Amino acid sequence: MPCALPRLALAAALGLMALSLQGCPDDSREDQDSAPLVVVNLAVLGRPDAYRLNGTVMGQMKLHDQLRTIAEDNRQLKTDLVHAVVRLHTESGADYDEVRDLQDFCVSIGLSHIENDQ
Repeated sequence: MPCALPRLALAAALGLMALSLQGCPDDSREDQDSAPLVVVNLAVLGRPDAYRLNGTVMGQMKLHDQLRTIAEDNRQLKTDLVHAVVRLHTESGADYDEVRDLQDFCVSIGLSHIENDQ
């Protein structure tokens, strides 16, 4: 009866060769799965067209541009998901329609993890 040990050694060697041939992904961006989660602090202020993004007050157009940049900079290549969380605060007197529109915009660009702090 032939010995099974050479077959086992051959199978192990082939398995190691297959693992070593996989190499690294051809993508030049870092693997974002291990990157820290980006936290976006966002507030709808109590006056029209006024928002605060990470401490800076701005209007809706600039806010949308900034949020698009954040989404693109934190988009995972393999899954196309954005590796970020939005912490949304609504100030007293803020227009609820602006809050809802902002939430919809965030989701539309991939910032779908929104925590509401009202």
